Amino acid sequence: MLMEEVDGPLERLEEQVDRIFVSTLSSNLLSAIAARLSRQEEQATEVHILELEVETEREAFETRIMMTSCTPLEFHLSTLVVTEIETEGWKLLASGLEAHTGIQQVHTKKSSLELGHREDLKLIWNAVQEGGRWEVEETDWTAEDSRSEVINKNDEGWARLCEVMELEEGEWLDQMAVREEQEGQDEEVG
Repeated sequence: MLMEEVDGPLERLEEQVDRIFVSTLSSNLLSAIAARLSRQEEQATEVHILELEVETEREAFETRIMMTSCTPLEFHLSTLVVTEIETEGWKLLASGLEAHTGIQQVHTKKSSLELGHREDLKLIWNAVQEGGRWEVEETDWTAEDSRSEVINKNDEGWARLCEVMELEEGEWLDQMAVREEQEGQDEEVG
């Protein structure tokens, strides 16, 4: 439900965004929703998004507008994909997500994760619901040779995400290789 304000010779019609239900929120639709929400006084009452990909600082800004214009308890996002944003983009996402707790999972590249400030990443981590997860992918991957680490939201999860963020990518990949080798040996014994 999205329309821009229309001025006609005989009437004036203004539509508002009340609810958003979308599987994948494209960049163009995100821009349109953010523009409409930024001009209306009422908050959107219900938001359900299966996947939101944020690749630029502008998209992070528009995501912040959308999230701050929504009722926190009725905001549901299954997957937040953060690929190429830098420090300011993380800050914008964090400020938008501060009041929300409805994210099931976050996916990001290691190189982008390294650019986030710990306090911003903590706010995003807090927005991931209990039982959710944060997946970190290696920066240079191909579809047939992708390596990633899934960090579950539990007591040890935040500490591990901080460790991954601070490690050089080569060190992190070496750690994953050792862990995979140990898991392989454990399976052989078990």
